This record gives sequence, structure tokens and C-alpha cells, in this order.
Amino acid sequence: MACKKRSTLATAIRLHRNFHFKTGLLLDTGVRLLGVHRCLLTKPFYKAAKLAGYANVALASMALVVLED
Repeated sequence: MACKKRSTLATAIRLHRNFHFKTGLLLDTGVRLLGVHRCLLTKPFYKAAKLAGYANVALASMALVVLED
């Protein structure tokens, strides 16, 4: 029984998604420790960056589902 070879594109997308997920969690923890997410001037930027990160991870996950089927 032979294993199906994974696509290089799928591997690249998976690594990209995992990188953004892990660095996003680390940065979010740092921001919360410093209290930047509470400041009135930086709160909108924090929310926008967090939304963009979640969108990036979600799109990469959808691309993986399409590529692996």
C-alpha cells in the first residue's frame, strides 16, 4: 500500500497557516500582557490586525480543504 504524495502547494499553505497561527497567538499574548488592546488609540488597530489574522488562517484552511480533496 503506497501513501499518496502530498502536493508541495498544500505543504506550503499548511506551513504558512501554522506560522501565522502560532505567531498570532504569541503576539496577542504579548499585546494583552502590555495592555495595548485597552488603549483608545491602539484598540482599533488591534481589532483590525486580529481580524486580518483570523481571516488569513481561515482562508488558508479552506484552501487546504480544496487542495486535499
